Amino acid sequence: MKLVPPFANPATPSQPVKTIGARCSRLRMMMRWTVALALGLASQSQAQLLSGVTELRFQAATSAATGPRSVTFKNVRARSSTTTLDDYLEIDYKADPATLQLKPAKVTVFKGVGIYNYERGLLLKDVPATFTWKAPTGSSYTSNLSSTVSINSNGSVPIVLNNLTAGSSLTIWFYNPSGAFSFALTNPGEPKPTSFPNAVGAGSGGIFLHKVPILRAGTHSLWVIPSGGASSVSLYLKIGNENVSPTSVLTSGQSFSASFSSDYRTYVKRKIYLKVAQKLTVTFPSANGGPDCRIIGEDGVEVSGFSSVSSGVSISCVAPSTGYYYVVLAQTGSNLSQLQTASATAALTVE
Repeated sequence: MKLVPPFANPATPSQPVKTIGARCSRLRMMMRWTVALALGLASQSQAQLLSGVTELRFQAATSAATGPRSVTFKNVRARSSTTTLDDYLEIDYKADPATLQLKPAKVTVFKGVGIYNYERGLLLKDVPATFTWKAPTGSSYTSNLSSTVSINSNGSVPIVLNNLTAGSSLTIWFYNPSGAFSFALTNPGEPKPTSFPNAVGAGSGGIFLHKVPILRAGTHSLWVIPSGGASSVSLYLKIGNENVSPTSVLTSGQSFSASFSSDYRTYVKRKIYLKVAQKLTVTFPSANGGPDCRIIGEDGVEVSGFSSVSSGVSISCVAPSTGYYYVVLAQTGSNLSQLQTASATAALTVE
């Protein structure tokens, strides 16, 4: 099945833009990108794009060709008269074949998303752990339930996800459908789509989606449309928020523990303040179930990581700049059958 945004998996993005800090050898190339693109942004009509731009960051951005002469950068950050570095930007550029310059054509702003590591699908803003959602029948449920909910849909009424906070990250599991169906997730205020390219075949057993980023705050609609001439489709559904833990600040010598159930992919995050060139080491006195660990800077760039940590393993990084660094423990598994209970204790040391 081919997935399209917003269900494109952030764990396998297009080629990331070169980064500053995490890989010092790429500094000059990144500076050229940043300066060239910033000048291009400033040269266009400010009314069409952004006004009062004082800073533009591409460190954690990804890029994808959207046409033979166009490219879109996602997860760009900018200080301007209308945006802060907490806002997620998508900037569309058109290439001038005569000069080979990229000229900005459109900027889409998603307010208040917070730090986002696109490669790993990790949103680091603190958001409510759960939310309520409503089935097509009108029955209401709370997210992150351990049990599935039976759903019947004829496609005329959506599943409503109430008041989602920007910076949430969703798991959606369609299980054991009675027939083929298509689906789409729409943002607040958007109408029912006219096409549904996300299709699930009959007898497929269902589909497990995770790392679905919520970039706009508000009520979203999940449309489930029966296929193959059927008047309705029945299935079992689980919906959860993966970004469940509040962030607390730790210092050298402190530890934290995390545990995960097999019902949803979730992650736990803590942060620690480092000065430039300080070394952070994260050691695991105990771990089981194979969670992974990532250290991510305030710019959203991963500076160190390790998959499937176990007892006695340690990871480390040297801070490329002064600021807070997030230590994130996350469940592994690309589908629900691979998720398992897991736990770990992480001890932090700064040198």
